[in-house]
Amino acid sequence: MAFVAISLVSCGDDDEFSGPYLMLIDGPTSVVPTEVESYAILFEGYNNGDNASWTISGPGTIEGSATGEAITVSFQDEGEVTLNVSDGVNSGILVISVGSGDGEVTADLENEGVIGESVLSSGQSDTVYLYFRGAVTSAIDVALLEDTDSSYFNEDKLAFSSGSLGDLTKVNDKTFYAIYTAGDGNGTPEALITGLSGSAAYASDSAYFELFVVDNKAPEATFEYSDDHVADSTEVKITVTFSEPIMFANPSDTLYYISFNGGGVMSQTDTLMATDDELVYTFTYVTNGDSDGEIDIDLLNVVDYADNAPELINNTILADNTAPTLVFDDDLLTIDNIVVTENISEDGNAAIEFAGTDETVVVYYSVTDEELDTPSAEDIIGEGLISGSFEADEIYSTTHRFAFTEEAGEYYVYVVLMDKSGLYSSVESRLVTFN
Repeated sequence: MAFVAISLVSCGDDDEFSGPYLMLIDGPTSVVPTEVESYAILFEGYNNGDNASWTISGPGTIEGSATGEAITVSFQDEGEVTLNVSDGVNSGILVISVGSGDGEVTADLENEGVIGESVLSSGQSDTVYLYFRGAVTSAIDVALLEDTDSSYFNEDKLAFSSGSLGDLTKVNDKTFYAIYTAGDGNGTPEALITGLSGSAAYASDSAYFELFVVDNKAPEATFEYSDDHVADSTEVKITVTFSEPIMFANPSDTLYYISFNGGGVMSQTDTLMATDDELVYTFTYVTNGDSDGEIDIDLLNVVDYADNAPELINNTILADNTAPTLVFDDDLLTIDNIVVTENISEDGNAAIEFAGTDETVVVYYSVTDEELDTPSAEDIIGEGLISGSFEADEIYSTTHRFAFTEEAGEYYVYVVLMDKSGLYSSVESRLVTFN
């Protein structure tokens, strides 16, 4: 659609401009041979249309009357058409380009299942509408490109081929449609139309278009936790990051859900919460069970645009409501797996050796010169003449050395374990003679 600008002329303060006016012509400025288009005077308040006369030059013809406010023009060949209109006083002009129409076809992928997206998975079908720039009056064929053909849309690559494309059905000279059914693989298939050169609007015989995106790869949903080793009533912030945009599996249910089962917790299903990032969702979970075991986390009503359910990554956390234990072994001067060396090395260090346990723990120790009365973990962590901590892996032996800065003699060594759920063992002690 084109609008011809009106030139403004400066007049004296006492003069009133009364014409002539430049008449605006409304209509397309780019067409192809065989097209038929309408053109009209666009002139606010114009009431002299009966006296308007139109003329044309170039490869175009005025169909029917060449007078009045509007006319119909048909275009025969490539080139430039000039359209003039005048009512004897006012006049207007419009230049129209008549192109070849080669390859001018638009594929409209009307995937009604997903607004704004055109994605299918294997076995799904949908309609592709083809809108041609010029009239198609000859017999045409359409076929998918094979994976041995060169891609028209991706330079120096082979075409992606998947599924099948049905026969073309004609709606009118410019509109056709076909049914596409997706197959295996992931990519965007291409199709070729042939036979166009039999129509006057086309100098070339062929045109290409792209079809629906074929997506058979499940989206990945990766879980991250503020804490993945939890006791009862622990608050855990869960972040779920998807590898691609998602939609509702059931379009009538506009919520995504997260569920929790196993590990001795009460089964629970709740709403997954969106963030400003369309790929990231969150949920704050509070554990509600006093047993041990893996809590399985699942997502519900979630698929990608091709209806693929997500692959869940790292979707378990461990419920641990059993505190670690310490047991004395007088013969070995040990506290469970812990050995406290009595001999101070030449560099003034003593050592606590840990031979492994059934879970990863933090070992807290405190050295005092007096016996404590039923101490708690808080009484020894960071307290005493010497104190410290180290992590002990559930598989590997650990030796922790610490500087012994006191005089040789008898000292109480207190030890407590804390597991990853934050549960403490009982506090145990051993009277050790440091030499």
